[in-house]
Amino acid sequence: DLITSAQKEGQPVFAFLHTYEIHSPYLPPVGYTEIFGRFESDFHPDNEYLVPIMWNARAHLDQGDIDFLNAMYDGCIRFTDDTLRELFATLKGTGFLDRCVVMVTSDHGEEFQEHGSWGHGHSVYQELLGVPLLFRWHGVVPANLRIGPVVSTLDIGPTVLEATGVPVPDRFEGRSLLGFMRGDWPLG
Repeated sequence: DLITSAQKEGQPVFAFLHTYEIHSPYLPPVGYTEIFGRFESDFHPDNEYLVPIMWNARAHLDQGDIDFLNAMYDGCIRFTDDTLRELFATLKGTGFLDRCVVMVTSDHGEEFQEHGSWGHGHSVYQELLGVPLLFRWHGVVPANLRIGPVVSTLDIGPTVLEATGVPVPDRFEGRSLLGFMRGDWPLG
């Protein structure tokens, strides 16, 4: 409704949608709990199964528990994917999707004992740092363009500001990624 009314009035729209679905305790909605398999585990989604290990990144989990937690985590990701797919279909149906910049990212990944611990906030392994950073901007970002060089979530602010015609403050540490998107890759 906000987007529709803003469109009618010719006003710009900035919408920020934050989902918290892909975080512990990894409780995907009904219908998403067994998509990635059924596993034997002492953990059950109907209780706070992660509380005893939530503050102990080095807690020992057996392979069945790890498989279960991975499946619940993947179920949360799938639910979020389906929800975003529905949102984008709605935006496309209104014609708004082709007139806006869409950006999707994550604040961190999760570790499932790949390096002897689980969760996040305790190490800097790629499982935690390598997050998606996706842009869709009709007519500017070519479909299926993949940027090889490492970029940062620090680059989000400058990119969004430049895309919307707002000057990027000198104090920002990141850089705009629009050059990458337009095929004019910056040096460095």
